[in-house]
Amino acid sequence: MKLLREILFPLIAVVAALIVGGIVVLIIGDNPFHTYRLMFGSAFSWPDGIGYTLFNATPLIFTGLAVAVAFRCGLLNIGAEGQLYVAAFATAWIGIKFGGVVISAPDGTVVSRDLRTGTVTGDLRLPELALPALPPVATDGIGASMMAW
Repeated sequence: MKLLREILFPLIAVVAALIVGGIVVLIIGDNPFHTYRLMFGSAFSWPDGIGYTLFNATPLIFTGLAVAVAFRCGLLNIGAEGQLYVAAFATAWIGIKFGGVVISAPDGTVVSRDLRTGTVTGDLRLPELALPALPPVATDGIGASMMAW
């Protein structure tokens, strides 16, 4: 039963997603086999494909990991997308502001941590002021708007 839940169900979900995607591609008027061959070929077999795949997937993997760790601790992290955006912005700001200056890892971590929405969300979670889920959603929208600006 555990094997069924851990391997077979995700495999069925991936196959179902590929089938539904193929139907959408067919409705558009393209060949789904050619589309999937191009998609998987460019992601895994071209010389730069694996590097670009890892480059683009790494922030998403760590965002998912942040949600998973919080969930395992009994918390609900629903503002992960905004936290990703604000952390990326804070990291870029630190790189621009302190370019050429050597910053020790703990100092850089503290500055980056304080600029993330996780700290802001923790400060806003006062029982008298808001529902527990409201600040993460609000800071998620703030982070997305800040990146669009």
